[in-house]
Amino acid sequence: GPGSGKFRRMVAAVASEGAGGGALLASLTELCEALSFCTEDAGGYFPVESAARALVRLAGAEVASPDEMLLAVRAITYLCDAMPRAADAVVRHGLLPVLCSRLLAIEYLDVAEQAFEKISLRQPAQCLQAGMITAVLAYIDFFSASIQRVAVSAVANACKKVP
Repeated sequence: GPGSGKFRRMVAAVASEGAGGGALLASLTELCEALSFCTEDAGGYFPVESAARALVRLAGAEVASPDEMLLAVRAITYLCDAMPRAADAVVRHGLLPVLCSRLLAIEYLDVAEQAFEKISLRQPAQCLQAGMITAVLAYIDFFSASIQRVAVSAVANACKKVP
């Protein structure tokens, strides 16, 4: 479809190892905007695997700026919202330990919580094994009420599947 080339170009720009600074932020912002309007039917031609790989790498990169990290996690959240099966790909590429460790950096709490809420619907056991509950609830007192609800929802999603 006409969208596939556009998405492939965006993901390639985000995945480019050499991209940094302003160019990377611009690419991540563009991808976030596109994904926020995306629907499940785009899943047929959206490069989920390469997007998941690139975004997880950025979310966990020690050298990533706070803005890059934030936009990468936000893009992951939009991706999982638009295409729920993308949760499987981001988990496969190692997102959960990254999210659990990044969550403790307070400034990303809201974004990380939203990502967990989406992913816990599809990958509850993996979320539990990664230590999501501890990470999510550790700072719940500091959250706004709306983020507390997201946190509790993520925990509930993960626990529903416990035998």
